[in-house]
Amino acid sequence: MRFKVFTILSLLFILLLCPGTVSAAGTAGKWVFIGDSYCMTKPAPLLPDLIADKLRISKSNRITACQSGYGFARKNRTYSAIIQKLKTNRAVTNVLIFGGIYNDSGNTKSSIEAGFRKTVTLIRKKFPRAKIWYAAGNWHANWFGRTNRTAAISYQQKILARMPWYQSFCRLYNVTFLKDVQYTLRTYANDGYFITDGHHPSTAGKTKLASAIAAAIRKY
Repeated sequence: MRFKVFTILSLLFILLLCPGTVSAAGTAGKWVFIGDSYCMTKPAPLLPDLIADKLRISKSNRITACQSGYGFARKNRTYSAIIQKLKTNRAVTNVLIFGGIYNDSGNTKSSIEAGFRKTVTLIRKKFPRAKIWYAAGNWHANWFGRTNRTAAISYQQKILARMPWYQSFCRLYNVTFLKDVQYTLRTYANDGYFITDGHHPSTAGKTKLASAIAAAIRKY
């Protein structure tokens, strides 16, 4: 009985002492965040920081390596190039990749798949213990009179048409696709989720995305 009480108290002590390293199942350990301009949109806090806060990942347990305009297959702007520059780290337990779909829009399905495969292969080489997650949350506001609606609809259509490609890549290369995150900002009732360019997320948009991503991860 005394041993059981001691064990419970010890676990509680660890949880209180190390909130950034002990969290929901599947979220503990060191994280790497890879993403596009959605992950770099100011003002602070940035999207990766909001996700980390919701998953209780401390600053010492996360690496953020995001670049505007990057995707899986965009010439000279690939996620694999970002990963290539990172040091090998066996302590990394999770890698979250965000977005990239629209940035890949000038490429064919086969070239994007090749870029996706290269990205995943490099991640597994650099971080052999890591689980890989993919979140697709890019969208465009549908502001009447405040932005080019034709361009907004064109953007939305490209995202919708290509989303199944990325879902199939995730299945093929054993990457966890975070379901329903792709619908997070698809609203016509609250375009306050975007800054004035109609595309990048406002603080409200980033917060909503971070909540959706964290909730999706916790399901695993």
